Amino acid sequence: MRITSGKYRGLPIKSPPGDRLRPTQDLVREALFDILRDKISECAFLDLCTGTGAVGLEAISRGASDVFLVEKNRSNSKFIQANIKMLKGANPKVIYGDAALIVKSFQNRKKFDVIFADPPYEKYGENPLLVKILNNIGEYDVLNDDGMIIFEQASREKIVESEFFSVLKEKKYGKAKLVFYEKKT
Repeated sequence: MRITSGKYRGLPIKSPPGDRLRPTQDLVREALFDILRDKISECAFLDLCTGTGAVGLEAISRGASDVFLVEKNRSNSKFIQANIKMLKGANPKVIYGDAALIVKSFQNRKKFDVIFADPPYEKYGENPLLVKILNNIGEYDVLNDDGMIIFEQASREKIVESEFFSVLKEKKYGKAKLVFYEKKT
């Protein structure tokens, strides 16, 4: 895996061996950022369930100015830190903890232009962590009015519905899909 575009294009992204993590694949990241092209420059970007940090670091490479990486599993920290170190001059904030609770902690402190979440896939039905994350983003008002939320899910997972957000689009990439949300008007 590598950073696909921008200032740090081509830099490798370190990941643990085996299948303990399922980092967002290069093709999916490239498609994601092609869709987000006009929103990334100078944006506040929140990468939830960051794993290796690949998506947040790609955002930095493409011009995001304020990036937060949130990961529950501290054993991923050595990979996150090693990947950050390769981006000379980049200074994303790394927070370890439950993604849904971290979202809640931003209330009245921080709003984001783009929020991305890629938790472990569910085998069937709806992903309960994505439900909590989406509800907390809406309830605690941490997305700017013209902001966007993107969930990476297994293509078989049910799309999460919300009283706060509407689905803008869904794009499938093999076993993965990206679901884009915006605030309801």
